[in-house]
Amino acid sequence: MPKNRLFGMMTLIIGVILIATLIGCDDNNADNSGGEIINRSGEAWVGEDEFATAGFIFKTNGTVDAIIEDFANYWYIAFSATYSTRGSTLSMTMAGQSQQTDYSYSISNNRLTITDTIGAQSVTFTFVRKIINLGEWIPPSNHIPLTEGQWMNGTIISSSSSVTYSFYANKGTAYNIWVEDGFNWIDNDDGNDSYIYPSSSYTGDVGIRAYYSDFSQIWDDRLTQYDIWDYPASFTANTSGIVYIVVAPNGTAGTFRIVYSTGSTRP
Repeated sequence: MPKNRLFGMMTLIIGVILIATLIGCDDNNADNSGGEIINRSGEAWVGEDEFATAGFIFKTNGTVDAIIEDFANYWYIAFSATYSTRGSTLSMTMAGQSQQTDYSYSISNNRLTITDTIGAQSVTFTFVRKIINLGEWIPPSNHIPLTEGQWMNGTIISSSSSVTYSFYANKGTAYNIWVEDGFNWIDNDDGNDSYIYPSSSYTGDVGIRAYYSDFSQIWDDRLTQYDIWDYPASFTANTSGIVYIVVAPNGTAGTFRIVYSTGSTRP
């Protein structure tokens, strides 16, 4: 069977740990507003490297949203807090709680550095300003139409980009989608499952999401289908209309190909 997971599952988990770590349980006071730390409209502070799927949006009203990347630079709010700054101290209190946590922070060259100190130990996180998409996924105007049974080559240029395909689905009809990329998991009968490389022509490691024309997800909330060379990602349309298939990196940007069919045999 095809496997299901969030894009960058491990990175996402680390991101949640990061946010939970940064809003802890010290009890101090601060009283000044945020100043330079405040984000402009559409912008966020996004973590670097392994924390690149977590971030913050600091607002002028003294609240901050902790955000997590869903996939392909689409983000959602994990929870909110209030904040204040005083000198080099940043204080945050989670919504619905009374305990306040203080951190050391600095901003230089559009980088926000936050240091959490517990006893003699300190951990520092760095965030950069980034334009993000927050909230509901909306299909791009340049989505690419697919023809049943015909493979389409594609390229993803970066870890935060995606490619959107589309086809017309009829209510009650079952559809199967296959993707060939550089990394595909094979379920072997002897239990020794392994990655195979079906074609040296493709370099990406990608997953897909599917949406109806009203932008509702075809599979469960935030469910990503990946490794769908051996087994297809399948669904039966519950309405007639355009279906959008979003391909985004599961780990590695690069090349791939995609096809769909109402038949059960891979074209």
